[in-house]
Amino acid sequence: MVTRRGILSGTAGLAAAAALSELALGSDAWAEAPDRDLLSLTTELSRISRCLVIDNFTPVEWHNQLDSTLAKSFDHSTLQQLIRTVDIDQVTDGFDFGEKGRSSRDVDIGMSWERAGKTIKTKLVGIDAGHGIPPHVHENMATATIVLSGQVRLRQFDRLGRYDSSILVRPSVDQVQTAGQWSSISRDRGNLHWFTADDGPVFLLNINIENLGGEAVPGIRVAVEDTPLRSDVHVARFISSDEAEARFG
Repeated sequence: MVTRRGILSGTAGLAAAAALSELALGSDAWAEAPDRDLLSLTTELSRISRCLVIDNFTPVEWHNQLDSTLAKSFDHSTLQQLIRTVDIDQVTDGFDFGEKGRSSRDVDIGMSWERAGKTIKTKLVGIDAGHGIPPHVHENMATATIVLSGQVRLRQFDRLGRYDSSILVRPSVDQVQTAGQWSSISRDRGNLHWFTADDGPVFLLNINIENLGGEAVPGIRVAVEDTPLRSDVHVARFISSDEAEARFG
């Protein structure tokens, strides 16, 4: 079980707290008034997401703004405030990973929003040790994912083209992430992503921005061919959920 004490131990503890700022904005999770720096961070993340919804940002601008905001806002005082105000025990105690070794639940962090059918939603995702989220792509969605605790291998691929039964992709990210690190996907960057829990249970926070340019279609399972089609371009074949679970779950 993940606890506040466990998160505070080790070098990754304060980084985990930075990620948990997402769980506090505008919700009943606040045990006390947030300090000014923390409130500024969470408010800015909400603003960035809404700008993508209303087309003030392109997807690439959204990626860049997200990275810039998170990179510059994790200071010591903000991290300490997160530990005091967010009760990680209530979030993860007794988490049911389900038969597939992973599951998700809605969380209210004050960012939920809708405009003309486009929505912002937030979810807590748990992956048990030895399991993963199979490789998949999204249609009409953008997602920011923050590692709250644990260690996860992240692989991402940029999407180059689509055919009836496959897509063309180029590898862009292959790294092990720990608490406090993040990633993001959209139609223009890292659209195919794949998570594997390498060390104990992993908890992720997803900020999902849906119905961008059409109805969102999340989680289209694919299998990336090991042998490149040419140079660093690979074919990713559409597969069934059953095959994805058997091979990658």
